[in-house]
Amino acid sequence: MTGVAPSSFDVVVIGGGIAGMSAAWALAGRGRRVAVVEREVSLTAHSTGRSVAQFLASYGRPANRVLSAASRPFLENGVDGLADSELLEPRNVLSVAPAGLEQQLSEWIAANQTTGTPCELLDAAYAIKLCAALDPEWLEAAVIEYGGFDIDVAELHQAFLRGARAQGTAVLREHGVRALTRRDGCWQVDVGDHVLRCTTVVNAAGAWADEVARMAGVQPVGLQPYRRTVFTFASRFDTAGWPLVVGADESFYFKPEGADQILASPADE
Repeated sequence: MTGVAPSSFDVVVIGGGIAGMSAAWALAGRGRRVAVVEREVSLTAHSTGRSVAQFLASYGRPANRVLSAASRPFLENGVDGLADSELLEPRNVLSVAPAGLEQQLSEWIAANQTTGTPCELLDAAYAIKLCAALDPEWLEAAVIEYGGFDIDVAELHQAFLRGARAQGTAVLREHGVRALTRRDGCWQVDVGDHVLRCTTVVNAAGAWADEVARMAGVQPVGLQPYRRTVFTFASRFDTAGWPLVVGADESFYFKPEGADQILASPADE
């Protein structure tokens, strides 16, 4: 628990992960008095601490791509200089397909064209030179997307946390929201041993966002949390310089993790 002397704020952010902490940093920077409440001991106990953390300009719907393009200079600049180390580490992305899935590769190329991201269609032999773990009997073709990055999410979150605290943001760990009530034009946020008053609540509770919405009497949006399997294992290959490898149908992905491990997922939901 940090800096909780006042009980009145302009904004209370519920959830201390990457979404909540970045919102707190931005709002504090605009002169708002902000408190962040997090029910866990760790601010990154859930999605933030488990992210595979890849910057991929072509990924997602058009709106996502616009946001990615706008975010890159900000990440390259280390959150306005708050980061203690580089946040982005170059890693290209290799989309791979067996026979019959070539159309998905065409869609990857089209997505790259919308963002101006350089990419190249590769035959199987060249793709295997980039990642020796690929099975030549399975692989038909691939697309290499240049300009991807690993993101140091831990340092990114810490940069937002440092910046928010430096601007007076109160951070309350192990303080789950018990009730949200509206009184005299303000929100009353009951977190057990404190009742915080504010004019605005930011719901950054992730998988629990609908639960928070119900407390506030707001119509839930119908969020459905999913679990995804992610695991690491020892590699018998030299993985230096490997790209992130993604199935063209997004049925799996894997990439190097440290010097001698591979991180992989079947992309299950």
